[in-house]
Amino acid sequence: MTQEGKRAILTRSAALALLLSAAAPIVLAEDRVRVPNACTAVATVHKNSCVTTSIMQCANSSWQALTFRRGKPLGTTHYDRDWAFVKWETHDANSLTMEHVPGSGISMNIRDLMDIGYHEAQGEFVLTTNIIDGQPYVLSGRTEYSGTNVTVGDEEFLVFKADRLFEREAGAGGLAFNVDVLVSLSRELVIEGKWSRRVLDGDEEVLDYTPRAIYERGDPGFLAATSEFGCE
Repeated sequence: MTQEGKRAILTRSAALALLLSAAAPIVLAEDRVRVPNACTAVATVHKNSCVTTSIMQCANSSWQALTFRRGKPLGTTHYDRDWAFVKWETHDANSLTMEHVPGSGISMNIRDLMDIGYHEAQGEFVLTTNIIDGQPYVLSGRTEYSGTNVTVGDEEFLVFKADRLFEREAGAGGLAFNVDVLVSLSRELVIEGKWSRRVLDGDEEVLDYTPRAIYERGDPGFLAATSEFGCE
């Protein structure tokens, strides 16, 4: 590949990394998470770095995870019934969606993880923003059991490591993510925790979104937009 081609990929990947940044959108802080239509709130996870994620079960047994940082929305991750990542969206004026192309592959399958301990990720996605209309990306990677379990509150989880690479063209390099995926041993619940990202061969940026507590309906921390941890 030419130097010009590498620079073009770097520029596009860096732009995507910025758009998917952990910086909170410029919106007013909220005290409580609003439950989307046709969804039922299942749990609210309080994480490090002043982050909460409220997990919803929605129509057709799909799932949504609404994430807030310091009371401001970071975005919503959409999953299918088997916890494959199918869409990421923000909610401010600088709107962004990264959406799976139906039938193009599967990013993760909970049944494979529990049965054989891993799943090979693949699929096509399209990025849409205020200035980008349907830019294609190819996903590759692997989610695999790390060999460790953790307890959050009184609930035990298997810890999987998900490596996800989004490229404009397969083999060209792009934006790489490594995500801790926690799978409950007692119920159907999947939580994303600590993660990192890297553009091509650049420096890795680590975001400590480690889950610390889980609250359910009736608990004071349920549907809270501000975490109990890391907000000082």
